[in-house]
Formats: sequence, structure tokens, C-alpha cells
Amino acid sequence: MLAKPTWPKYKGAAKDGVEILCKALNLGPNDYRMGKTKVFIRSPNTLFKFEEEREKSFGRMATYVQKIWRGFKARKQWARLKAAIRIQLKWKTYKSRKYHRELYAKFKDVKTMPNYGRDVPYPPHPSVLERFASLSLPPFSCLCALRLNGVQSSCELSVFSFAFLIRKVHLNWRAKMMITSLSKDQQKLMRRKIFTSGIFRGKKAWPVNGPIYGNRLAKDPVHGAKFEPASTKTLNDVGDSSFHFSANCLKVNRKGKSQLRGLAMSQKNIFKLDPQSFKIKKEPVPLTSISGIHLTSKRDHVVVLHLKGGHSLLVEFSPEEGDREVEFAIDVLQLAAAQGNKIEIKFADSIPFQVASRDLTLTVAQDARAKEVTFKASGTGWQGLYPSL
Repeated sequence: MLAKPTWPKYKGAAKDGVEILCKALNLGPNDYRMGKTKVFIRSPNTLFKFEEEREKSFGRMATYVQKIWRGFKARKQWARLKAAIRIQLKWKTYKSRKYHRELYAKFKDVKTMPNYGRDVPYPPHPSVLERFASLSLPPFSCLCALRLNGVQSSCELSVFSFAFLIRKVHLNWRAKMMITSLSKDQQKLMRRKIFTSGIFRGKKAWPVNGPIYGNRLAKDPVHGAKFEPASTKTLNDVGDSSFHFSANCLKVNRKGKSQLRGLAMSQKNIFKLDPQSFKIKKEPVPLTSISGIHLTSKRDHVVVLHLKGGHSLLVEFSPEEGDREVEFAIDVLQLAAAQGNKIEIKFADSIPFQVASRDLTLTVAQDARAKEVTFKASGTGWQGLYPSL
């Protein structure tokens, strides 16, 4: 153990091994003599040196023995662990495949079902998939909903998480199948409703299943005959091709008085029209000049367009025509975005706006004495009075 060539096992001759040990301790040729079967030491100090070096190597040898033993134990434990992992893997694979076969048996015919498997019950998943489920948790809002429903433990959450994941895959596929089964016009309407819901949900009530009127003045049985030739001339003058939106509305002027106007929107401009002749009143408003839109959260029909020059356009649609303010606001957002102008829409019960370089506010309220919608000055702004809200 005093020399590396002779430890832990020396395979050479014993006499050669002794020579190696003596040279490792830097003994001179006069300090010892090699006999046939013995080693003759000249000085006792040499023997003491052998003992001192031997005692110094005890700690190193103990560490070496511990290393060998711990390595043996670790390799033995790892072999057992690998065997357990292999058994678990085989078992989980079997249970997973069995569960997948159950899912396939339940959902193999959903493509031919009218509702694409909406009412098909899901089989309970095996507990071996709980760890996979815990790595695929649903969004935080879904977890909060599960907590509110009494799900407390992490195991319960993992069970619900896996069920959520499977259902999400099915719901995404079902939504795709339902959308692809629609015509192009129906798909366009569906995307519009989804877009509208993302903006108005929780902020202002709107008719989800309500119709999209579009260019309604052209379809009006009374005014349609006048509107068509007048709109053609208007579009030719500004270089647009068609109207996407048109309706009768009340425009509030700078003095706070409401005036009946026709409102039409093409791909690039908004037009204020005479309600009888449908000729343009003043200049059209380019969609690129709009900086923002304001609506209230109440059941009124007011829309405030903020223009980049500091002026605001305030219009109120007739309740008899439905919720046209929602259709109008969405058309402004989409057509302005097509022109490269991204507009932000906001909801507030007190709407700030500008008229003739004055900063005012608009509020709406219910007045049982009012027979129709009217606007009047109120403090530092205007107030819209409605028979009902």
C-alpha cells in the first residue's frame, strides 16, 4: 500500500515488489540489502520510516474501501430501481393502451353524429396517468373553477386536469368540424360574432343571434329607390365601390341638438347624408382619421367617434332598427384595420369628447317623462335622456 505499482494487487515476483517499495520510499543502496528470502535493514530509522508511511496511508486505504463498497451498493440499488421502472413502464403502457382503446370505442363514430359526440360520456381514466395529467394543468381560471366546485387535493386536480386535456382535444376538433361544415358566408358571420364577443362580452349587452343589416338604406322599401342612385354618385365622387353599412341616426351637433341624418360607411370613409335626398352633408370622415371609439355599458345606442384632429362625432341609432351601434362599431374597427388604422374601443358611463375645441362629457340616463331620445346640456357636458334603458 506504500507504492501504487504494488497496490492493491501485485502480480510480479516478491523480490521485485520489495525493490519497488524501497525505491518508492527513496532508500539509498546502503540502507538495505536484498537476500534470497529476506531484506536486511542497516538502520532502525529505516524501519521506523516504513511504519510511519504505513500509518499515513491508513486514511487513504479506508476511503478506498468505502468507495468500493458504496459503489457496489449504489450499482445494486440502481439495478433494482431500473427493474422497478421497467415494470412500471410496462404496466403504465398497458393501462394507457387499454384506456385509449376504451376512448376509441366510445368516440369512433362521432364524425357521423349530428353533434360530433357532444353528449358522449368519457370513460374514467386510469390513475397511472395522473402524473402526466399534473404536467398538463389547465389554465388558472379553470383551476379556480375546480376549486370552487370542491376539488381540493392535487390528486383530484390531476384527475380533472387530464379530463380537461382530453376534452379540450375533442372540443377543438368538434369546433373545427362544425366550422368547416358551414358555408363561406356562415363562416364569415361566425368569425364576426366571435370577434364581437371578444370585445363586448362583460362590457355591453349585444344580440348574439341578432341579424347583420349591412347596407340597410338600400333595402328600405320607402327610401331604397332614392338611395341607390344617390349612393352610386357619392361612391364615384370619392372612389369607393360600395357601402358596407347604412342606417338612419340622430347626429348631435356642436350645440347639443340632435338632427336626423343618414349614416353610411364605405371601405374608406364615413358619410353623413341628408335623410331625404341622401346627398352628402359636409365632407366624409376618412376611417384613417379615427383615433378611438367610445360606447356606454347601458342599453342605449350611442356611439362616439374620436377623430385625430381633436373633434368628436356623436351619433345615436334608432332603437327600432335594433342594436346597430354594435354593428357600426365592429365595421369601423375592421374596415379601419384594413386601412392600417388600429382603433381602440372603450366602454364608460361617462364618455369624454371634444366639440369646437371644448372638452365635454356625455352621460345617458333614463327619464320616464321623455317620449323619445333627447340630448341636453348638463353641467360640463351633455346628457342623453331615454324613455327606458
